[in-house]
Amino acid sequence: MTRTHTCRPAPLTRFAPVGRLAVLLALVFAASGSARPLLGQGELRIGHTGSGALSMMDPMMDDSSHYDMWTYRGKAGETIKVTLTSDAFDSYLSVGRMEGNDFHELDSDDDGAGGTNSKVVLQLPDDGEYAVRVNSLTAGETGAYTVAVEQGDPSEIETSDNTGSSASALPEPTAIHAGQTLNGDLADTDPTMDDTSHYDLYSFNAKRGQQATITMRSAAFDSYLTLGRLENGRFNYLQNDDDGAGGEDAKIVARISQDGQYAIRANSLFSNVSGAYTIRLEMGVAPPLEAMNPTSIHYGQTVSGELTISDYTIEDDTHADLYKFTGKMGDKLVITMKAGAF
Repeated sequence: MTRTHTCRPAPLTRFAPVGRLAVLLALVFAASGSARPLLGQGELRIGHTGSGALSMMDPMMDDSSHYDMWTYRGKAGETIKVTLTSDAFDSYLSVGRMEGNDFHELDSDDDGAGGTNSKVVLQLPDDGEYAVRVNSLTAGETGAYTVAVEQGDPSEIETSDNTGSSASALPEPTAIHAGQTLNGDLADTDPTMDDTSHYDLYSFNAKRGQQATITMRSAAFDSYLTLGRLENGRFNYLQNDDDGAGGEDAKIVARISQDGQYAIRANSLFSNVSGAYTIRLEMGVAPPLEAMNPTSIHYGQTVSGELTISDYTIEDDTHADLYKFTGKMGDKLVITMKAGAF
């Protein structure tokens, strides 16, 4: 099934000292908003073809598919055509901007270049650096690929948002407030995503430091929730969930890092299904760092982790995970953190 997906890995380049070493040492990994090692595959230019390979060592999106990131420096009003080809995997291509620590998708494609190859034709809105994300459609797929940038033809541009539906079909969101449960119904007349699943849109206002809990339940279909922001008529993804509320119900818990309006997409996991559902929004104060339950790590142990939007947000709007270990006076420590995504 085709599912539009966008990931927001936060670049991570420094440590933020937030704990004290006693019997337990808490380590918080924080990020510099100015560092951009995420875009590490190289710079693309008009007429230039980049070669690469997705591997099991590459960073993963939240659907467990691997990706590489490239850059392209363009001019406002310029139309570019980006083509991703691979004989090894079903390709998925996204073009967007890095805004602070966030990847904001402008356009994406699955099979636009024929077969399982991808193509995005895009008119650039501003001068500056753009991010080209090379991805596989299916989790765990790896192998060689090429990505090329050419001068594009404006007539090839398809007006769409990153849900895969036409911008004109993007519905006016229904307001939902803290503590409110709304009854909804997915119907054949609702707009569809590129996998032909129907969706409704909701919106709410939130402030930095709050925590939003969104729950979607349905006895008629497998629920799928996405949290995002509506910007310039587009839905910009932040976080999603399938079965977080148990069974086939969905739940998102998100810490709010910026004041403003947020959007909820109430969707079904599978295409061409309809039926009634409920959606509930709860707002509270995000718990402090001290309330986090740290993960234990021991001498000689390697632990795998992932920074997500649901993780604790520190003062510079970057996300953090917390670890603890038991030490003795005089121990000499070497703590190493490695990441392919940031």
